[in-house]
Amino acid sequence: MIVLNWNNYHDTSACISSLKASDARIQIIVVDNHSSESLREITRDPAVHLIRTEANLGYAGGNNVGIRYALEQGFPYIAILNNDLLVMPDFLSACLEGLRHADIVSGHILYPNGETYAKGGAIDYVTGTGRHLKKTGMPITFMPGCAIITKAEVLRKTEGFDERYFLYYEDTDWSARAAAAGFSFAIVNACATHKVAATTGRFSRLYIYYMVRNQLLWIRTHIHPLQRHLITYPLYLVRTIGGYTALCLLRRQPRLILEIWRALRDFRFNRFGPGKHLYKR
Repeated sequence: MIVLNWNNYHDTSACISSLKASDARIQIIVVDNHSSESLREITRDPAVHLIRTEANLGYAGGNNVGIRYALEQGFPYIAILNNDLLVMPDFLSACLEGLRHADIVSGHILYPNGETYAKGGAIDYVTGTGRHLKKTGMPITFMPGCAIITKAEVLRKTEGFDERYFLYYEDTDWSARAAAAGFSFAIVNACATHKVAATTGRFSRLYIYYMVRNQLLWIRTHIHPLQRHLITYPLYLVRTIGGYTALCLLRRQPRLILEIWRALRDFRFNRFGPGKHLYKR
């Protein structure tokens, strides 16, 4: 079980406690993404293997550190879980059972109020977006990164997450590559609760910047040039740029519009990985 932490010990600790209550036999790996907070309690926990990075590598890079360690240890199955996820005791055992029939699985992910967050996801290759599914029985073409349970061979063949994304859209990219390689997806009948953006904020500078920039990167990577220029880019301008600009104004946060233009600039000049301006002190 790979759990990525970045300055959010409270949620990470709660996630670990829920994993310990699981009815499956597991190894918990916590990757600390160069946090400034103390992790004294985690370092003392014999049930947890802690790995500290020397820099904030983002969701993609931080999880890749854990993935490489898990592959080196020879684990046949690997789970990638957000640190603000709380799993029910039968969640992991149900997912492991599901891996007998599919290559990548997850469960019913709920908001804390009990409403459905995701039952897998689907990629729209016209708009260049990934949407969370709310009902079972629909074709699954991507797995939201908050809870991915997969066979080790999938991560070995796909070589983990693309670190250019840093944060957001890396799960959509990974899923598209896994699907292209012939791996299958499934949802099992087990639940976990997800706070959603507990570390980054649901409508923050980080969220706006990475979502705007990384969707463009995904479109350029996965959609045929003719289609993206004639259809997907125009839709992107209306839906993504127009939509986020309107939201910034409606929420009375016009300064966030600057992050939209920074994202477009950095995409134009192939500046990927961490948005340097977001981490200046």
